[in-house]
Amino acid sequence: MKQQSAIIFLIISLAAILLGQDITEQRRRDLEHFLKTFLPSKTPPTGRINAIDKTWEDWVRRTGELPPDFDVIPTSRNCLTRY
Repeated sequence: MKQQSAIIFLIISLAAILLGQDITEQRRRDLEHFLKTFLPSKTPPTGRINAIDKTWEDWVRRTGELPPDFDVIPTSRNCLTRY
């Protein structure tokens, strides 16, 4: 019984890892799409968007931040159907 539980746990863990990798890849593709589609941001009149970065693109390169997983963000349509 313990061996079966361990195998089930292993299978679930591997599935979660693979699903997480797939979501990360989608977020990377979304970022590439944004960078290709939108015009480059301009440096604001103050000279920087924060203490380090001049533009949003500088910030993305420095931090490696990815866009959110848009599939899990509630939409107004989803919010209305909850009530």
